[in-house]
Amino acid sequence: MRSWDDRDQRFSYVYDALRRLVDRSVSVGGGPEKLLGRVVYGDLLAAPAATNHVGRVYRVYDGAGVATTVEFDFKGEPLEEQRQLVADETTEPDWSALLGHSTIAAMASAATSLLSSETFSASSERDALSRVLRAISPDSSEVAYTYDEGGGLQKVEVQHRGSATAEAVVGDITYNARGQREAVVYGPTSSPTTTTSYDYDPQTYRLAELSTVRNSDSKTLQGLHYHYDPVGNVTDIRDDAQQTVYFQNSVVEAANSYTYDATYRLIEATGREHSTQGTTQRTDVQISVGPQPMTSDPSAMRRYTQKYIYDEVGNILKMQHLPGAGTGWTRRYVYAENGNRLDKTSAPGDPANGPYTHSYTYDAHGNMTAMPHLSSMVWNHGDELQEVTVGTETVYFQYAGGMRSRKYVEKSGTTTEERIYLGPFEIYRKRVNDTLALERETLHISDGSGRICIIETKTVDGEAVGSPTGIWRYQLSNHLGSAATEVDGSGAVISYEEYHPYGTSAYRAVDASIDVSAKRYRYTGMERDEETGLAYHSARYYAPWLGRWTAADSIGTSGGINLYEYTSSSPITSSDVTGLSPNPDGSDYTSTGGRVPYADPALTPGEYKFEPMDVEGEAYGAAPTVASSDGGNRGPTYLHDPDFAPLDLGVQGARPEQLIVGQLATQEKWNQKWSETNLVRRMNQQRRMSMGFMVGYLVTGLALATGIEGAAIALPALRAGVSSGVAATEVMTQVGSSVEAWASGDTFAVGIMALTESFAGASAAAEGLPIGGLAAQRRALRVPADSRRFMLPAQQTRARFRNLFPGDTQPPGRVVRLGREPNGRWYEYRGTSRRRAQGSYDFVVRAGDVLAVRQSKQMMTARPGHLTLSGGGDVEYAGRVQFGGAWGGRGHVRSWSNESGHYRPLPFYSEIAPFPQHMFAPGRFPGAPPPPQHPL
Repeated sequence: MRSWDDRDQRFSYVYDALRRLVDRSVSVGGGPEKLLGRVVYGDLLAAPAATNHVGRVYRVYDGAGVATTVEFDFKGEPLEEQRQLVADETTEPDWSALLGHSTIAAMASAATSLLSSETFSASSERDALSRVLRAISPDSSEVAYTYDEGGGLQKVEVQHRGSATAEAVVGDITYNARGQREAVVYGPTSSPTTTTSYDYDPQTYRLAELSTVRNSDSKTLQGLHYHYDPVGNVTDIRDDAQQTVYFQNSVVEAANSYTYDATYRLIEATGREHSTQGTTQRTDVQISVGPQPMTSDPSAMRRYTQKYIYDEVGNILKMQHLPGAGTGWTRRYVYAENGNRLDKTSAPGDPANGPYTHSYTYDAHGNMTAMPHLSSMVWNHGDELQEVTVGTETVYFQYAGGMRSRKYVEKSGTTTEERIYLGPFEIYRKRVNDTLALERETLHISDGSGRICIIETKTVDGEAVGSPTGIWRYQLSNHLGSAATEVDGSGAVISYEEYHPYGTSAYRAVDASIDVSAKRYRYTGMERDEETGLAYHSARYYAPWLGRWTAADSIGTSGGINLYEYTSSSPITSSDVTGLSPNPDGSDYTSTGGRVPYADPALTPGEYKFEPMDVEGEAYGAAPTVASSDGGNRGPTYLHDPDFAPLDLGVQGARPEQLIVGQLATQEKWNQKWSETNLVRRMNQQRRMSMGFMVGYLVTGLALATGIEGAAIALPALRAGVSSGVAATEVMTQVGSSVEAWASGDTFAVGIMALTESFAGASAAAEGLPIGGLAAQRRALRVPADSRRFMLPAQQTRARFRNLFPGDTQPPGRVVRLGREPNGRWYEYRGTSRRRAQGSYDFVVRAGDVLAVRQSKQMMTARPGHLTLSGGGDVEYAGRVQFGGAWGGRGHVRSWSNESGHYRPLPFYSEIAPFPQHMFAPGRFPGAPPPPQHPL
C-alpha cells in the first residue's frame, strides 16, 4: 500500500499475512526508498508463549534505534523492555539493511553496524488491575507505588541507585468525596518535607486555594488563591506566600488579574515582574537564551500590564507590554494572506505600520523552516523537528513512537552535548575532544497528576564520581502545572519562577550555592530547550515569546480552524502538554474533573432555580413555557411546550446553558430524591456536574441528520407531563410515533427533553430511551453567528433564548459538523477547545430495531443515543464501542447475526460514530477491520 503527500514524499507500507504492519518506507522526489521502520512480531521467537509474545510486538526498529519488549504478562502489559540507540546521532536511520532478512537473528545481525553498543533496560511489576506497583529504571533505581482502597494513589517510594533502603517521595495523599485531592504529604509521614493542601469552592468545586507548607519551620512556600468568572475562566490569582515589595515608590503585590473578551480569549493581564524583565522588546539574538539575566536585587519588582489583540481566528495581531515604571514595547504580527502562518513580526524600532524586520518561513506542511534566531529548521518525514541551526551551533533530535528520544548539540570547536530520554529517566553527557567530561543522570517521579520530583545524580565530573549522591528537586507547581518553586529534600528553596501569561519568564531566583543544573522543565511543566528557546510539547514545539506553535496541528482542524493557536488564546485557563489539545486528559485545569453549572449562592440546599427564556420574534402558536419550582420537593413538571414548538437558536455566543430553558443550581450535592435516579447516579459516578452533562442528561436533547443520503435520525423530546406511572413501553411508543412524524430527509432537529414530576418512573423509561445531548466539553459548544434556523418539527412557533451572559459572541476555534441541509451545506457548532474521547460504551441490541447505550465508562463526549437497524429479521448483537485518540473511535465487532442489518450512525458527531460506516453494509457481513498502523 502506498500514499503520497504534498512534500513530494511517497510512503510504502508492507503487511504480513495477518494484515499487520511490518515495514514503512519513504521515497522523496522519486529517489530511492528508505526504510523508516520495521515491526518484528513475537511469533518469530522460538517459544513465544513462554513470554506471552504470541500475536504481540517483540521488536521495533524506529527513528531512534531499536526497542525490544523482552516479556509481557498474560494481560499484554510489558514487564521488561530494552532500548538501543542508533550510532549516528545526527541523522534519521535507514533500516534498508534489514530487507531480505526474515529471522530475528538475521535482522539483529544486519542492524549491528547501525546501533551503538550500549543497551538500556527497564522493567515493571503490576497488580491485577494493571497498575504499576514497582518500576525499575535503567540505573537500577526502583520506584514503588501504593494505592488506597478506592484505587487512588496513596504513597510513592524510591530506592535510588546504590541505596539500600527506600525513601518516601510521597508519604500520603488524601481525597475528598469527589475524588479531588485534599492534601499531599511529600517525604515520610513521620517527618514530612512539605505538605500541599487543596481547598475547593463548596458550590462549584473549582480549586480555590493551593498552599504548600514546609514542615520544619511551618513556613508557607505557596499560598495561591484563585477566583473565576461564572464560566470558569481564571480572573485573579494571589500568592500570599510572597511578600509585598515596595520599590521606587510603588507597592508591588504578588497578585495577577486577567480580562477576557466575549469568546474567552485573554485580552489583558496584569501582574508583577522583575525590573530587568520586559523593559524592552527582545532581539532575535536574545530570544534563544530565554529570560534576561537575573539581577542581585530581588526587591527590584514592578507591576506590568500585557494587552493582546487577535484576529477573527485567534491569531495575535498585537502584543503590548506596559510596565508600571519604565519603557514598554509592542510586538506586531503579520500573517500570510492564504492562511494562519506567521509571516512577519516587528523588531524594536520598526514603524508601527511596517515594514517589519523579523521574518518566518514554512514548508508545504506548515512547519516553520526559519525564524529570526534560527537560520534553519529541518523536519523529518513525519513532520518532527530534526535539525536546527543556532548561530554556529547545530542541534539534532531523534524520535521514537512520536516522542523525543535524543537531543544532540554540536557546539563550536570540539564540544558536544547529548541528552538521552528513556521514559522517566534521562542521561546528560558533555564531551570535549571526544572525552566524557560531565555526565548527569536524572530520574523523574510522578504522582499521577504530573512531575513531583526530579532526582539528579552527577556520575562523571572530569572523572568518575566515586560515590554518586542524588539531589532531590521537588517541583511545586501551580494550576497549569508550571514549575514555580523547587525545593530540595530538606525543603530549602532551590529556585523560584513566575511567568507571563504565554510562558515567558517574569521573575526568576536561584540559590547559587546548590550545585544543580539549570531548571529545564518550566512553563506548564514542559521542557524548554536552552539552545533554541522553544518548549517541547510532545507533538509540537511552542514559542512562548510569540504565544503560538511552530508547526501546524497534526490532527488537523479537529483542534480548531487555526492550526497554530495556543490553547484557544486562553493560556491562564488551559494548558496543552501534548501539542494536540488543551487539557487533553479530559480533566479541568483545577483538577476538579470538569466545569460545573453556575450556582446561585442565595439558594438553600434542596432548592432549584429556573429562569424562563426570553421569548421574542414571531409566534404562530403557543410559546414555550416554564414550570415554577415547588421548593425542591419534586422536579419541575416540564421545561418546554409539550408540542415541541420549533425554536430559532441563531443566537451569537449561545452556550449549552443558553440552550436550556431553565437553570438548575444547589448549594450542596444533589438531594436524595434526585440521587436515587439512574441518570443522576451516572452523573455522580463521573464526578462532574458540568453544564454539558446537565444539558445532556436532564434538559436538552439533540437530534441531527448524519449526512447519509436518505437517512435521518432525530431525537425526540420526552412528552411533557409523562408521569411516574407511565410504563417504559408506552413512553417508547410515544417517542417512536414522534420520530415517524417528523424524521425524514436530511433534516436537523433539536429536541428539548421535558423533565417529569418524578424521576423514579422516568429513570426506568430512560434506560431504554434514546437520549441525546451536547458534548461535555470544558469549552462549551457554540452556535455560529451565521447559523441557519435549527427547527423542531412541530407547531409553527419561533422563539429565541436570551443570552444569560450578555456580551458573549461567536468565538473562533474548533468546528464540529453536526448535520447538513439538503443542499449539502454543513451546519456547524464552534467551540474554542476540544477534549479527547476516552473510555468505552457498553451496549446491547435485543430483538427489535433499537440499539440503546446502556452503560458508560469515563464518558466524556456524547450522551446515550440509539441506532436504527432496518432490513432482515430480529437482531441479536453485542459489542463495545471503544473511543480513543482525538475525536476518533473504532467499533470492535464481537457478534453479528443479521447479514442484512443496515447501520445508521449515532445521532452525535460524525467524527465519533461508534463504527466506521463501511463496516455495516446492507446484504453482507461486515468486512475485516483495517490493519492497525503502528507509530513508527
